[in-house]
Amino acid sequence: MPKDVYVNLTYRCNNNCIFCAAGLQERKRVPRDITVCEFKHILARAIAEKVETVTLNGGEPTLVEYLPEAIRELSRTGLRTVLFTNGRSLSSLDYCRKLLYNSRNLEIQIPIHGPNGEVHDSLTRRAGSFREAISGVLNLLSVKNDDLSVVVKTVICKGNASCIHQTAEMVTELFPSINRFVVSSLIYQGKVLRHFDNCHVSIMHTGIAFDDALEVCKHANIPVVLEKIPACALREGAFLNTINASQTKRRIEMGRTMIYFDATTLRTFPMGMMIETHPNGVLPEECAECKYYDNCPGFQETYFGEYVTRITEGSS
Repeated sequence: MPKDVYVNLTYRCNNNCIFCAAGLQERKRVPRDITVCEFKHILARAIAEKVETVTLNGGEPTLVEYLPEAIRELSRTGLRTVLFTNGRSLSSLDYCRKLLYNSRNLEIQIPIHGPNGEVHDSLTRRAGSFREAISGVLNLLSVKNDDLSVVVKTVICKGNASCIHQTAEMVTELFPSINRFVVSSLIYQGKVLRHFDNCHVSIMHTGIAFDDALEVCKHANIPVVLEKIPACALREGAFLNTINASQTKRRIEMGRTMIYFDATTLRTFPMGMMIETHPNGVLPEECAECKYYDNCPGFQETYFGEYVTRITEGSS
């Protein structure tokens, strides 16, 4: 039985991130948004399947006018809701309050891709996006209650890997009450493949920077999650400072599935597309001998895909 529903409400976006996995903004025609009626159909499907979590993403989901209503509807059902947003719309405190009104069991993840606007804006390719994302997180924290989880996320790429330590320092200083800090690897599809030389960085060659960043978060009492960054990329002590080190999800959740929706998928699969998901990323067979095999976040699935030669031989 699926445990998750994943919905890309729109592919419109007010950023143009160089490493966007969707990569649809560079096409001449962006697929339409999911309508209110379609969302209600998706919600009914989620309830019928008794899933645990509904994830809302895009594109940029805050560009969808009915998003606050959608979150309220999800809250009424008792389903856990995860919202991925670049945070720019949340720089309006009025919009924050509208989005959170009568919401429960909600997690909002906002990416901050560098310690300053120069780094972040160069990756989002939108001037001022860093300033608005920072304001968005601060606004969320100003109205936060126990029903809201605020997560800051950094996607590691060539343009920010060397300053992950400084990013962690900035995050812990500005947002000491966030629920966790997520460090994530690239998804090798979409724009990443079109801008490979400007995106790819060898995860195994950036471990020292990760170690320092984790130490900063440990001293600030901010939990850290590695998202598909293997344990062996860090010193052992640094890995033990992450939430991953206390989890053993690899064996017990293999075969987990989710129901996926976007406007295009709905035409062919009205009940959603069933997709197998991985609680952790993939690992080579030889990794099974490692004592952290059951805890390791692994590698992003696409890291070992069609472009494995290009990835392993690319710039680092």
